[in-house]
Amino acid sequence: MSRTEFTIRATLEEVDGLSRSLADLARPCLPAEKLVGLEIAVAEALNNVVLHGYKGREGTISAALVIRDAAVTVEIRDRGQRVPEGALAAARSLDDLDPLVESGRGLGLIAGLSDRLDYDSGPDGNRLTLEFDRQDAAA
Repeated sequence: MSRTEFTIRATLEEVDGLSRSLADLARPCLPAEKLVGLEIAVAEALNNVVLHGYKGREGTISAALVIRDAAVTVEIRDRGQRVPEGALAAARSLDDLDPLVESGRGLGLIAGLSDRLDYDSGPDGNRLTLEFDRQDAAA
């Protein structure tokens, strides 16, 4: 198992670099299609923290990439506002998302592109865990 951790300021400018860094680290473990899914899901999750969690306030986002034999996990932590109750459960499947709609697709993309998703909010902040089943990257 390997674990790599990052902490960034909660700004849209820093989100892009963190998404790319996490995808670069996962590249040897995931096939191209799944790697693209990881990068999109992580970017959506990080953007949501900046835009909806912190709503323009200063803050930080921590992210960890954990590589295990069976899966690659991305854990995102912040101290912004929590995801509204039931929002993740109500996220629509990728098949139901309208590609022409400009907003409201983020949670559906996050849920649809990850193999497993877990969210928790408590006194220490929010934690979103995205898991991607590991496959032979050369396949």
